[in-house]
Amino acid sequence: MSGEWLSPPATTLQGTGRVLNALCLYFALAGGVVLVGMILMDVASIVGRVLVARTVPGDFELIEIGTAVTALLFLPYCQIKRQNVAVDLLVKDHHTRLMPLCSAIGNVLLGAFAAVAAWRSVDGGLDLWHGGDITSTLKLPLWPVFSVVVLVFVLLAIVCAYNAVCDIAALRRRDPVSI
Repeated sequence: MSGEWLSPPATTLQGTGRVLNALCLYFALAGGVVLVGMILMDVASIVGRVLVARTVPGDFELIEIGTAVTALLFLPYCQIKRQNVAVDLLVKDHHTRLMPLCSAIGNVLLGAFAAVAAWRSVDGGLDLWHGGDITSTLKLPLWPVFSVVVLVFVLLAIVCAYNAVCDIAALRRRDPVSI
């Protein structure tokens, strides 16, 4: 997708975009660190199993938690870069003005989902905290994971709102677009 309409209008939106881009990048880098940590732990567990017949205690539950967190940490970055799965396939052969409109609708829908997911994750995290839920092997509390989940979903909702505003601005500018 070429998408000149993807670039935000001048002034405030560009400054906001730079800040959001940096935040999303930091979240993605954190996801990369978690992913590398999981890989190293998995390698240590496999090597330990082969060499000394011992694994890293709780490796399965840590991989489970780390995978969920890692996948979520990459979402805002993919969204701000507009690299998530899109509807291009459905509208690419039609009028080019459909692209920013479809993108705006998609961003509003995903942003609404992210906002609801953040809200419900707060409730879920509080339930885990009040219930004292812990992992089975390491006895780690589960509620701190939900604080990361909430932050990611809040950032994703903000990014979607920003992208939707940029899409609407592109529609209003009526920029010629070649997709």
